[in-house]
Amino acid sequence: MELPQEIELWYVIPAIRKALVFELKKQGLKQKEIASLLGLTASAISQYVKDKRASFCCDAFKAPVVASEVHASAAKIINTKDPDTATKEVNRICRFIRDNKIICDIHRKHNPKAETCKVCYE
Repeated sequence: MELPQEIELWYVIPAIRKALVFELKKQGLKQKEIASLLGLTASAISQYVKDKRASFCCDAFKAPVVASEVHASAAKIINTKDPDTATKEVNRICRFIRDNKIICDIHRKHNPKAETCKVCYE
């Protein structure tokens, strides 16, 4: 069974970054600007956009509750124009996903054996 931190590393963080890329793109930013704001390379941004990275992005990130968190983070990132803000916001969304047990949905999606997992919240 994967550790919760592994689920975050392999699935949650890439999905958050991808969601932020698309949200920032929707706000009219160019890929180079997005790369600079998120502290990533332009190549990484391109891979997110072309669905070559985090292509497993699950439905949890399309849920209104998570989408609104991503939207709020994107606005904060745009307003501060500081890559440290992006790091803080990715961390904040990770915490939100843990606190709201959304991480369990993601874990079950990628590992059917996790259906009965109670490691994190028991």
